[in-house]
Amino acid sequence: MAKDKAKKKIVNVKADRKLPGGEYRFQLTEKDETIQLLRTECQRLGGHNLPHHFLQMLSEKSGVHISTIRNWFFGDTLHPHHITMKFVAEAMGCRFQLVRDDGTELK
Repeated sequence: MAKDKAKKKIVNVKADRKLPGGEYRFQLTEKDETIQLLRTECQRLGGHNLPHHFLQMLSEKSGVHISTIRNWFFGDTLHPHHITMKFVAEAMGCRFQLVRDDGTELK
């Protein structure tokens, strides 16, 4: 007997989740915003459709398996590990950085 996987609908419309005071509340069923930032950078560097050869090169450079990267962008992964996102970002020439509210960097 085959199990049918129910596809999760991921809604990224923040207006639907505003609290009465106008604040936004993050839902655990939506993708991490960092995934979208990484995808945008990948599209800028590799092309709009994210060709296989670009993702393969990114995988080899970062040490993160290509299926992991594909699952971020096209699959069901909602909250990837920070360290894997950091490796992929560094492979594209970016870096993660913590910044205080006053704009100073943490070192």
